[in-house]
Amino acid sequence: MKRCIACGAPLWETPLLTLDNMPASAQHMPDAEHVGADKGLTLDLCQCSGCGLVQFDCEPVDYYRDVIRAGGYSTTMAELRRKQYKHLIETYHLEGKRFIEVGCGQGEFLQVLKEFPVEVHGIEHDPALVELAKSKGIDVVQGFTETEDTVFPGGLYDVFLSFNFLEHQPDPVTMLRAIWNNLEDDAMGLITVPSFAIIIQKQDLWQQSNSISAPPKTNILQLSMCALYGRMP
Repeated sequence: MKRCIACGAPLWETPLLTLDNMPASAQHMPDAEHVGADKGLTLDLCQCSGCGLVQFDCEPVDYYRDVIRAGGYSTTMAELRRKQYKHLIETYHLEGKRFIEVGCGQGEFLQVLKEFPVEVHGIEHDPALVELAKSKGIDVVQGFTETEDTVFPGGLYDVFLSFNFLEHQPDPVTMLRAIWNNLEDDAMGLITVPSFAIIIQKQDLWQQSNSISAPPKTNILQLSMCALYGRMP
């Protein structure tokens, strides 16, 4: 029996929903030469018997370590991040602190963060995206939270950021523990994950995420899991 990616409890044996002949991925679509060999998947949408988290019971796509953003440079998304940063920095007096975005793509959101009086850093798995970020003058290193003892170059950090990335991970607990081990003792984090309930409530695809700020460091793991589950403690 498969187990929950978040808490490790068994998934209920009967899926909530089964989707047949679904696309194998949302990226790297086959071209005309290879589309004939492309095959769909059967996806089972299941629920955890322990924490209640709803998740697909399938193998992750091969690019789950990479951050791919369709709307990263839109004015709407940039303004949303600007408001989040302003609130975060002013509320918790984070001027001059060292920020790191874990899974930063080509630095779209870090570019906005550079408008504020903080130290800006990022880590990204895709080497091509790392080079794009560096070409814009953003301090980004290549890497990923493969294990809990992954070391982020230049650490320790005061604040970590994660935007709609945690929910893509097959092992979000390992990612969070790796982040934890690269933070100062009084560090905090800002995490967003998609929320279908917010999409329905606001009828707005841009405002689709649960956002959660987690100070101090002692609360980060607990509140991060709450963000993933889509509810507050």
